[in-house]
Amino acid sequence: MNVPEILDDLVGVRIVCNNLSDIQRVKEIIGSLPEFDPDSLTGLAIEGESERFYLDAPKPSGYRAYHINLVTVVPGSDHVHPMRAELQVRTLLQDGWGELTHEDTYKAVQSSRLLR
Repeated sequence: MNVPEILDDLVGVRIVCNNLSDIQRVKEIIGSLPEFDPDSLTGLAIEGESERFYLDAPKPSGYRAYHINLVTVVPGSDHVHPMRAELQVRTLLQDGWGELTHEDTYKAVQSSRLLR
C-alpha cells in the first residue's frame, strides 16, 4: 500500500497572521518557489493548480483563507517519495471563524457519512 498516494492530506501547515497584508506577503514568498517537477529533487516546491484563494470568494460558511499545496521529497529505502503538505494562511480572526465553522460543518458532514 502506498500511504502518501492514498492519504494525500497527511501533512498540514497553518500560518496565522495578524492582518490581510501579512497573508499577501506570505503568498508572495510562497509564489517564489518553483513548481514541483517529479524528475527534480527540489527541496520545496508548489503543486501546480492547487492554489485556492478563499479571501475574495469565501466558502458558504463564511470561511476565508489562502490554501496551497507544497511538495517536498522524502528519502525512502529504495527511492525518494514526493510528500504533499497543505499550507493554510489566514488571519487570527479567520482562524477563529474557521475553527468554529469546522465543528458545525465539516465534522457534521463526516458524521452523517459514517451513519449511512
